[in-house]
Amino acid sequence: MKPTLIHENLKVLLVEDDWECRETIAMMLQLYKVEIIQAGHGLEGYKLYLEEKPGLVVTDVEMPVMDGFELVRKIRKSDRCTPIIIISGYRISGEDIYEGLTIGANDYIHQKPFTHLELLARINKCRIAPVTIGNSMYTASACTLVVNGQSYHLTHMQAAVMSLLICRIGEVVSRKELYRGLYEYDPEGSRALDMHIKNLREFLKADPLLKIVTCRDVGYKLSIID
Repeated sequence: MKPTLIHENLKVLLVEDDWECRETIAMMLQLYKVEIIQAGHGLEGYKLYLEEKPGLVVTDVEMPVMDGFELVRKIRKSDRCTPIIIISGYRISGEDIYEGLTIGANDYIHQKPFTHLELLARINKCRIAPVTIGNSMYTASACTLVVNGQSYHLTHMQAAVMSLLICRIGEVVSRKELYRGLYEYDPEGSRALDMHIKNLREFLKADPLLKIVTCRDVGYKLSIID
């Protein structure tokens, strides 16, 4: 079976201070025709994360200016959804792996060098992992939303909206950003957005911990109810 990436048009943010290592990993990723954004340290990586909104982050740990753990913490303050893979070298300890996974990384490659097939397998694993929030579980790759045990299969447009809201939980996502997410599936996405929000609210009615809030003249926010 030929190894393949399960998601086409994936944008990857690669954060690594060692230029030679970064180029090697970039060449691995290019085998699968992904878009690669590169940064040399955590602070630069975080700025690019905010600007580019990648679908996956791959980061080293030991870097100048801002290390990989701090980068993960900053991303996870507002984004529970975007998969993050930490890569590290030979001086890694069990405590380091525990910390990385505890603060929000989805996976940890703890030995360099590694093969492109290992990296591909770990990316695919991260991209299909479900996200649990409130009493609901959302799986972007399968377009499924399970609310209190009831499963709903979302259309691609509903899933595009849900993914943005979950990735930015607790924050207002502007209508413009949501339109942009819909455009791939529906050129008339701006007129369809309110209907998709209405349908998602109907699905989430059975979860007392989640609510899609309208922020007048701005956009929408997925909130966790205390």
